[in-house]
Amino acid sequence: MTPPDHPTLTEEVRVLDLSPAPSILPSAPERALVAFVDALCSGDLAAAASSLARDACFLTPDATVIHGRQEIRATLAQLIQMRPQIQIELRKILPVGDVALSAERWTMRLDAADSSSFVRTSNSVVLLRRLESAWKLMIVAPWGFGGASAA
Repeated sequence: MTPPDHPTLTEEVRVLDLSPAPSILPSAPERALVAFVDALCSGDLAAAASSLARDACFLTPDATVIHGRQEIRATLAQLIQMRPQIQIELRKILPVGDVALSAERWTMRLDAADSSSFVRTSNSVVLLRRLESAWKLMIVAPWGFGGASAA
């Protein structure tokens, strides 16, 4: 039995509800993740960027590491131009104090420049950090990390 002061790993698999009135009340780190994805899907670059910590890190599909909110903003703008539709299945979340590690499966539908679209599913990793009273995304690897990308 785990003592009550130790973190527990949430192992249920569930789809995060991105609707305005979710049926299951998500935790604070989950709400931060949902806000980020909702901003991307609605084309709100300012909200997506503000979901990130100033010193955040973003991994692109080719494993390029982008540091800093302002630098990541350009990548988010490119992603928003592809009109993303993103579904997240939360696999695991481990909150420990002011940080939370989240492992998800993201299914993204993106529009290409030639008006075609494609779907990509990946095992994503996100590290969140509570800064003052708000949870911010610190490390975002939507396409995976360490060889654990597409499924």
